[in-house]
Amino acid sequence: MQREIYTLIMRQKRIILQHSHAPGDTLVLTALVRDLALTYSKEFAIGVETSCMSLWRNNPHITRMKPTDPDVEPFRICYGKGIKEQNNETIHFLSYFHRAFNRKYGTDVQLKYPWPDVHLSREEKQPIFDGRYWVVVSGGKSDFTIKVWETRKFQAVVNQLQHLGITCVQAGSSGKGHWHPSLRGVVDMVGQTNIRDLMRLIYHADGVICGVTFAMHLAAALRRPCVVLAGGREAWWWEAYVNENRGFGP
Repeated sequence: MQREIYTLIMRQKRIILQHSHAPGDTLVLTALVRDLALTYSKEFAIGVETSCMSLWRNNPHITRMKPTDPDVEPFRICYGKGIKEQNNETIHFLSYFHRAFNRKYGTDVQLKYPWPDVHLSREEKQPIFDGRYWVVVSGGKSDFTIKVWETRKFQAVVNQLQHLGITCVQAGSSGKGHWHPSLRGVVDMVGQTNIRDLMRLIYHADGVICGVTFAMHLAAALRRPCVVLAGGREAWWWEAYVNENRGFGP
């Protein structure tokens, strides 16, 4: 008797990840979208509706969709529980969105690479400045001032680097709730870069000096060295992109 073979065609689940927090938080979310594409590309089609949509430009892992489209499920994804759980568990912020997604959909998506996922255009891979430089983000936001180091100490660092012949480019937002006191002896780019400009600036830099902020996550995404002045809001493993950190998972 001839055996009949049936092929089961699985229909993709269409999900829009919604997230409205700061640029650094949205940047961290890109790792989940990447790892879903690498692990569950046949099972899920992922769209995004977030703050800083420019972070998703050139991203090959997202599908254009709207919450009102047929068969689309919006999922407002967050990491709020992670701030509490990281006090008693070694887990990195980068992998917490994975945990939130797995809890919701019963999946087992794991962190594939210990950095966020960004994609620069050919033009963005061309340098803005001639010569070598470090990016310095010395200010911060008014919501968590514990993340901000003293300006006079940042100035002392710039002075030392200048003495060694190292150029510093000061960057940061001039938007509401941000403050970046001017440093002497730097190339001042405060308020002169959008998200994509900052990506380009850091991509071509020798490294970054900053607090726990968007620039830190961006340096990790672009695999640039980063010296981070961390406050006491979270445990070090929640934020640190270092080989010693076991919070990334297996």
